[in-house]
Amino acid sequence: MTAYNATANVLNAYKSKDFSTVTVPSEYAVPKYSYDYSPTYHAEKTLQPKSDTLATVRQTGADSNYQLQSTLYLPLDSATKKGINSNPQSAVFSKDDRYLYVMYVDQTGNRTDSQNGWVIRYDWQKLTSLGVRKNGQMQLVRKAAVDQYHNKATKTDKAILKCIKVGPTFNTGHAQSLALNPKTNELWFVKGRSTDKSTVERLNPNTLTPDAAVNFTLKPGMHMGSVLAFDNDGNAYYWTQTVTPWATAPVDSAKIYKGEISTGRVRFSLVMQGLSKAPGSVVQSMGYNGANNRLYLVSNGSIFSVPVDKLGHLDASDVSATNFTGNREFEGVAFMHQQNAGFVLANRGPSILQMIYK
Repeated sequence: MTAYNATANVLNAYKSKDFSTVTVPSEYAVPKYSYDYSPTYHAEKTLQPKSDTLATVRQTGADSNYQLQSTLYLPLDSATKKGINSNPQSAVFSKDDRYLYVMYVDQTGNRTDSQNGWVIRYDWQKLTSLGVRKNGQMQLVRKAAVDQYHNKATKTDKAILKCIKVGPTFNTGHAQSLALNPKTNELWFVKGRSTDKSTVERLNPNTLTPDAAVNFTLKPGMHMGSVLAFDNDGNAYYWTQTVTPWATAPVDSAKIYKGEISTGRVRFSLVMQGLSKAPGSVVQSMGYNGANNRLYLVSNGSIFSVPVDKLGHLDASDVSATNFTGNREFEGVAFMHQQNAGFVLANRGPSILQMIYK
């Protein structure tokens, strides 16, 4: 793997007094809760044939009026170990929407830069054609993995397993940031961020391992955010939740950073207007929907979105906010690139839920 090193601080200077926030109603900031399992997960012994729905608790308007419905139950077992794929952290579609890449970590749960993980590439289109997303037979992917573990794979199981490529284990870090740059067709993720020195790595979509690393410092005492997204122009984004307040940025407000990431250049700027409230208590994911040109900020049970072309001068009405039932852990958000379709990666058990607009 080739490493590139930025020689100077890459965060543009700003003055905190010039920062402001757009008001988000406080009830949309979902407080911390204990995570629940999908209602049928245990009852069906993980082999869930039918979809579950996370209903809307509250929403702010047309862009936020959707519920989440499970559309693919991800496998838990590998060929040699039960339950190893129980901790997915992020998901992203290939530019042609054929593949879904899901990044996992091992079950040590230490959330450090030294954490190990792997990527599984799902052939979304072929799996869909095999009927594994049809209500009533959604257990098929997990069943194929179970049967493989017990060396009892059927013809149907083998056809499904052929659509699933498991990559090797490598040092992923927390792994909650896998994102596609649509302009360059490159996959990137945040590998290291626990010190002043941050590292982002590029994932090879065929080997499912990193092939380039970029090391940089934003500024002394500040590390990279844990999530990542790119818009259609190739701009990179991450968001953070305020811990140490400014006079202009209260605790639990959200800040958005915009910049660029490549092997030739890394640069970021703070967008000088944030949100008065973050979606929830944990920064879980960030995504971009090219169909509506909006950025999505994800916490557990709560998703906010804002229009990219109004960043820095948002009105309150520009902020879409949705809260959901279920007390699930939201791990990631992924949008297709060739059609207007959005999905949430949830855990307990690992599943892909589709945004269904009302």
